[in-house]
Amino acid sequence: MLFSKDGQNWRSVWFATGYRTDASVELDWFLNPALNDWRAERDLVWRMGPCYRYYIKVAMWAGSHPASVGLDAIRFDTDIQCATRSLPSLFCGQNTLSYRDQTKGSRTVKITYGWQEEHSIRPPESPALVFPKPGADVDRLDFEFRWRKPKGYGTRVDDYHIR
Repeated sequence: MLFSKDGQNWRSVWFATGYRTDASVELDWFLNPALNDWRAERDLVWRMGPCYRYYIKVAMWAGSHPASVGLDAIRFDTDIQCATRSLPSLFCGQNTLSYRDQTKGSRTVKITYGWQEEHSIRPPESPALVFPKPGADVDRLDFEFRWRKPKGYGTRVDDYHIR
């Protein structure tokens, strides 16, 4: 079995000989560049970057008996992972959801968006900016923003978002 991310450059990912071979081939190492290089692969360039599609090629050789080779079944089970920020978000108030496809003619589409409401977590109050003061001019580019710890429930702030 051969694997490719672009349909042009192929890598052998599994090989077997014999009669009635049954196998489950894990492709995680070939799809995920973050996995450790436990195979001592030296040419990692082909594995780098995100993988939005992949190609599988099954090559079979019959030798002197062409009728004795074949493929009875093949099944793929692929899990995808999306960055949270690439997924749609709903906000308080009215939201508009859009759907597009390339199907010609009319169709019925149902959009279901689910979430789990978390009532036990409440955001802290807005922190008070210490430096720079609101509206102040800063005379250098390499400064650090500083805030006074906010009051109220959940006063631990792990990250700030500046607009």
